[in-house]
Amino acid sequence: MSTPPPHRNPIVLVGLALVLAAIALVISATSLFGVFAAPGPAAPAPAKSDPANYAVSLVERAMQRYADEGREATLSYYNSPESVDGEWYVFIDDENGLVAAVGADPSLVGQDLRGDFGVDITGYRFGDAVLATDENGRWVDYLFLNPRTGTQEFKHSWVVKRDGLIFGSGWYQVAPFDIPDKSSPSEYTVSLVDDALERYDTEGREAAIAYYNSPASVDGEWYVFIIDENDQPVAHANPAVLGRNLKGDLGVDVTGYRFGDAMLAATEEGRWVDYVFENLATGNQEFKHSWVVRRDGLIFGSGWYQVLPTSPLDAAKSDPAEYTVAVVDRAIRYYKAHGRAGAVEYFNSPESVDGPWYVFMVDEDKRVIANRDQSLVGRDVSDLGADVNGKNLGEIEVTEAGRWVDYVFVNPATGEEGIKHSWAVLHDGIIIGSGWYE
Repeated sequence: MSTPPPHRNPIVLVGLALVLAAIALVISATSLFGVFAAPGPAAPAPAKSDPANYAVSLVERAMQRYADEGREATLSYYNSPESVDGEWYVFIDDENGLVAAVGADPSLVGQDLRGDFGVDITGYRFGDAVLATDENGRWVDYLFLNPRTGTQEFKHSWVVKRDGLIFGSGWYQVAPFDIPDKSSPSEYTVSLVDDALERYDTEGREAAIAYYNSPASVDGEWYVFIIDENDQPVAHANPAVLGRNLKGDLGVDVTGYRFGDAMLAATEEGRWVDYVFENLATGNQEFKHSWVVRRDGLIFGSGWYQVLPTSPLDAAKSDPAEYTVAVVDRAIRYYKAHGRAGAVEYFNSPESVDGPWYVFMVDEDKRVIANRDQSLVGRDVSDLGADVNGKNLGEIEVTEAGRWVDYVFVNPATGEEGIKHSWAVLHDGIIIGSGWYE
């Protein structure tokens, strides 16, 4: 006798069918939203012609290798020549700020990003910026040796922290201009202030202030200073000036010039301020050119010093400050030799003009008595405008010790307005001065 087929309850069968249909519907729906969907074709990898995304992709692949193969295998691979593709390579820094892998130059392994290695040839401490990254990643731009060309070039690096390690990669770009160094003090000064602003934006106020109060931030006579909303230095190479007010005695130099007012008038565009200040490297009062920029209520500045010789008659035009002092010194000697009338006659003549340099003279009544621009002779200085701080030129006091005055004036050589840096000295009751245009 054959075994009868199993009994199938129609209700159970219908219920089972509904359950299976429901499961199929769920699978279909979740597939639609990608939950159970089979992976589709991978997105194409970025090309080197898109260097930013290509750098990001290299870092992501390095972190995936780290997740799949572990630390030692990853470091081994990225220290090998196989990991290098021309100027493209991945670098890895460890928890102590030391280079752990760089296939393009394994000799760099062990270098400390917090030391000299982390400072590029412009003085920018890119190592601190790299070490300040987090798991979200950040871009860091700096000068670094391109292993393919053997030259220092701008490098744009994407760096991400993962499990205490920092993974990075980037691309090089030939600098379109000369890299500023100390042989070009004005450009170098601007670069120092730019670096300070980047540190502030990256690490915050307290970290920036702490760093620029540390000896590590001082390079001889070069340093960055920071002034707060209360007009007081909060970071400076000389701790003795901290907490003093630029609207007080600190802001007045030995010639009587209130340079503090000029600094406090700085904007986000920045400005130059020239004054006499102690050079900590020499202990002497020297002429200082400072670039100051306002950011979030703080003022960031740096500058360089120039010694003004007691007899600067041999000064060269390549040093415009010293040359200006020499022009005025020679004018005073001419005045002493030929008298007032002879000096006025000579300095109103074309023969007295030396390119952009010329001598101006102002009498006891504040009237111009000598100038390259004859239309100004006889005019009251008070009608000629104001200095860069907004103070009327006729109200500026000049003594026999001399002083610097910065103001906007028409350059007669070009017919265009520019900032003029003038050195003026009171002699025999009249003001004798000269200057150069920026």
